[in-house]
Amino acid sequence: MDPYRPSHSVQLLGRMEALNAKMRHILLAALCILLNAALSAQASYVLNSHILSAHIQADVSPGFCNEANGEIIINAIASGNLSFSMDGELFQHENVFTRLQTGAYTIYIRNTNLQTDSLAVEISNIEPIHITDISTSPSKCGEKTGKILIETSGGKQPVSYILNYGYPQQAEYFDELNAGTYHLRAIDANGCVTDTLLTITQTGCPIYIPNIFSPNGDGINDFFQIQTADENNVLITRFLIFDRWGSKVYEKYDLPIHSSDGWWDGTYKRFTMNKGYFAYFVEVQFENGDKETFRGNVTLIK
Repeated sequence: MDPYRPSHSVQLLGRMEALNAKMRHILLAALCILLNAALSAQASYVLNSHILSAHIQADVSPGFCNEANGEIIINAIASGNLSFSMDGELFQHENVFTRLQTGAYTIYIRNTNLQTDSLAVEISNIEPIHITDISTSPSKCGEKTGKILIETSGGKQPVSYILNYGYPQQAEYFDELNAGTYHLRAIDANGCVTDTLLTITQTGCPIYIPNIFSPNGDGINDFFQIQTADENNVLITRFLIFDRWGSKVYEKYDLPIHSSDGWWDGTYKRFTMNKGYFAYFVEVQFENGDKETFRGNVTLIK
């Protein structure tokens, strides 16, 4: 026996120490991979493969915006080269799979000896952003006092809001608004978008009811017409006119105040009434649903 040649037991011990050092390196590297994954928003799936003598980790990025944009990145610690497949047939050396739909997948891993192992993963979906509630405060007539308060759910924070294609903001409210219709857009950190239309109503706009009109065809005050500010959307729910004896000579229901038709022209059953005083009853409904009634007299002259 050669005294300078190591015994089988010494060789085995050396191999075990080398193997233990390699395993410590693999475990340390695996710990680093797990730590990095824990600090991200990804889901991680781990396979310690005895078949491949490898540590495999798949980091899965969820889909968002209800689109095929999920992603799988595979990190492997092995003694040789590995290839990867999503169907067990077509293998690639690239460790990234992109443009994936939400759902369950099996990743197949193969070494140069054509030995194969697999890892099951699932791509989740970040709940799309939704506008769940919008509260509005009306604007005072002709003033910029309207307000909007927004509530959303889902999506990835932070969420930005854009009103009427203006500048984005992260505050969930808008103020100093005129009455009118607005386009609201919410965009989350992934770029997912949801849109809606809303209306700021207004209050306190006066109703103008004339006390005289002259239906003589000269184009001036030919109709007994009620008016208000141009931007004030008011519905005249009831409009009744009576002569001096209490007989109803005109009635109209659900007449938009800015309508150009439907106003009393001083006739009854196609005959022009004689000049005189007439009593009216008017009920109006404002944009916010409030109602108000008016009673009074109007003079018909010729």
